[in-house]
Amino acid sequence: MPEIRTIRLKRGQTVGRAVMAARTVSLPEEILHDDLAAWVMEHDAILGEGEEDSRSRRPYFEDAPENLPVSVLTRTAMDVFRQRIPLYFGALFHIGRVWKVSSAALGEISQLEEPEQLARATSAISAQTSSAPQPPSGPEAPAEQAAIRDTIMWACADARHLHQTRIAQAQAWWRIWKKEVASLRELRERLDRTYNEARYARPARPELRSFALAVLETMMLSWTPSALFSALKADGAQFHESLDAEEPSWILNGGMSLIPFLMAIMVEFPHNIERIAYEWVHSLRLQAQNEETRLLGPQTEVALASLRARYGDAGPFVSFDYGSRPASPELHALCQEHRLPNGSPSPWLAQWKARLRTLPYNPQLTKNWQPLLDELTRTADGQIKTEACHTTPDLRETWSDFTQRVFEKEWVDILARQATKPADVSERWSAEDFTLMLQAVVEQLNSFGYSLRAPSLQNIEQLFSRVQKDR
Repeated sequence: MPEIRTIRLKRGQTVGRAVMAARTVSLPEEILHDDLAAWVMEHDAILGEGEEDSRSRRPYFEDAPENLPVSVLTRTAMDVFRQRIPLYFGALFHIGRVWKVSSAALGEISQLEEPEQLARATSAISAQTSSAPQPPSGPEAPAEQAAIRDTIMWACADARHLHQTRIAQAQAWWRIWKKEVASLRELRERLDRTYNEARYARPARPELRSFALAVLETMMLSWTPSALFSALKADGAQFHESLDAEEPSWILNGGMSLIPFLMAIMVEFPHNIERIAYEWVHSLRLQAQNEETRLLGPQTEVALASLRARYGDAGPFVSFDYGSRPASPELHALCQEHRLPNGSPSPWLAQWKARLRTLPYNPQLTKNWQPLLDELTRTADGQIKTEACHTTPDLRETWSDFTQRVFEKEWVDILARQATKPADVSERWSAEDFTLMLQAVVEQLNSFGYSLRAPSLQNIEQLFSRVQKDR
């Protein structure tokens, strides 16, 4: 395991700077030498310093300018950085710790699997677990030690998979972290640059509008829920409620009231306003979705626990895989049961839907369909089951009528458009060939339990004619 050290703070030293001094122990090399990581650690240390000690190192645009609008906007922008940078600082060390601990564990696992270490561990465990005063001898000794050795090897393989998964997860978090922090640093640099140009600018000057635009984009960044912190929370990481990247409380305490002020400053730039307004609405929509997810979180956890208690690790949808059972009312009820309160599918439903084969957005259809009969049948089955999961039959429909309607609308009609689309006449399907293909697909689907009817040649001719007219 990594070395654990006690760090004593010197008088006047902050925890942030002490952690920076000890970061070689806590972070892997890739993080340690990254410029974005260094930027966040340095800024977190500055934010944690006392008022007098940090005045000379404080960012340019935090100094109170004589221009009142710039002063107000400056404080607004600094609220965002005071909220976000400590979060990214904490997330950085969480990611680095997971990465480093698992890397160290993989090294120890490799050492344990070496023949000498494995034999030593086997003998030690055998001596500790034996009830006899002396280690076992005779014919039973090799068998017992072989069983212990196999158990150790199994445990090593299981632990290796666990730590490799954790490292891959930490690396995925690291990529998201870098993407989000890069946006934050880019905004910070823009604010520094535009502040120096705007601090003494007169009202309605372009310099002031540029600075206001940078502040507004900073505000919208803080309104947008962080994918990183959502992922870390899902993994069990906890952050202090005052540092919640998903609930920017400062916006409720006056941040929103600055919107008219900012818009008034930028009124002479309609193209900027259009883009900002779109991003503003988008960020508010994301925030609303995130709030809904947060409020429904407890209900979703209860629903997942109930499903897990009922089904365990077994896949309740396996019996509806291709070639097993057809779409049915039981499948529809099962899909509804696995729709969570927050609107997302359960893990079992999501995995099953990922296994279904459906038509691509723009399917390409070849006239030599016989070798592809199984693939065509698989996509028809997938289209029917996908629709059956989310759609309830009409009151006047039997289930057989419903599957027939879905088959014709969601599969036959789509392929008919592709069959009549090629500009080269020789590549276009005839109604006769298309009907033969449908008959073969329906025959195979019915062997799985469906009760479908292949459209007649006359119906296909009418369909082809209608499709070509619509085009």
